[in-house]
Amino acid sequence: MGEAEAAALFTALGPAVIADLVKGSDPEFAPQMFLEMGAEFSGGLLRHAGTDFAAGLFGALGIDFMVAMLHTTGAQFLSDMMNACGPATAAGTFKTAGPDFASQLLKSLGVKYNVQMIKAGGTASATQLGQEMGLGFAAKLARGLGVVWMAQLTAALGGEFAAVFKATLSGK
Repeated sequence: MGEAEAAALFTALGPAVIADLVKGSDPEFAPQMFLEMGAEFSGGLLRHAGTDFAAGLFGALGIDFMVAMLHTTGAQFLSDMMNACGPATAAGTFKTAGPDFASQLLKSLGVKYNVQMIKAGGTASATQLGQEMGLGFAAKLARGLGVVWMAQLTAALGGEFAAVFKATLSGK
């Protein structure tokens, strides 16, 4: 079964059913499943399923479950999966889920995890994601994350943050 076929199955079942299946299993099932499928396949599945499905799935899984799962799979895996689904799908999923959900998820993952994820994907990937989100959504996301959290992220990223910020604003 390829990415498109898996996405068709997942969307036919719906985000709530998939979330119930994943959450109803052993707590280690979800991270192991994603790691076994691989970042490329997992990202492709989300790209084919679409942003509405992905946002619905994330909402149905909930912040606490997502944080536990993402800490188990690791920042490199999430970065690779986001690159595989593409910046339009990753940004669209955040936008569909809303700035409150997105900021709560990022905040709950912690500054260190986010720094690892951004560094794993590189500044070009982070810039594309920022451009796809748009300045309006990015501003709402930053407000949700708060000044202290953003300052900690900025300090931890150093020059990489400045490069992403400048490229995102300039559209290059």
